[in-house]
Amino acid sequence: GLNAVLISSSVSMLSVLNNVFDEIKCREKGSMEGPQDLAVN
Repeated sequence: GLNAVLISSSVSMLSVLNNVFDEIKCREKGSMEGPQDLAVN
């Protein structure tokens, strides 16, 4: 029903947001370590 659709869509939204946050954290860590690490990524 509708509830299942809403729940699954919100769960997928949450996983997308988690991936975005992980990506941002990795980039911040890389920029702290140095520009050569960013070039590798």
